[in-house]
Amino acid sequence: MSRLTAKQRSVWADHLQTQRDSGLTQQIYCKQQALKPHQFWYWKRKLEGSGVKRQKQPGKRKQSGFVPVNMATPASIQYLSISLPNGMTVEGIAVHNRLLAQQLIGALK
Repeated sequence: MSRLTAKQRSVWADHLQTQRDSGLTQQIYCKQQALKPHQFWYWKRKLEGSGVKRQKQPGKRKQSGFVPVNMATPASIQYLSISLPNGMTVEGIAVHNRLLAQQLIGALK
């Protein structure tokens, strides 16, 4: 290992520890210290991860933070159609969109 690399390792190890102790996010710490975020993340991965990708442990799944949602469609929604004197027809009016239908019909009069 060259002296430059050893010095770099020491400098970046200090930055990593200082950032952790500060409670600041990596992004904010880099901005305050005039560091390039990609270099910070490179050295963090190099020093803390030793450049080795971690093997996934069987049976462990990383949680995404998303929750599955099932959209249920009502089986029997009754829709209303209105034919206006000018020949226009407004269809698909239901309880959930009746205010919108009122505004639309008012604009078409």
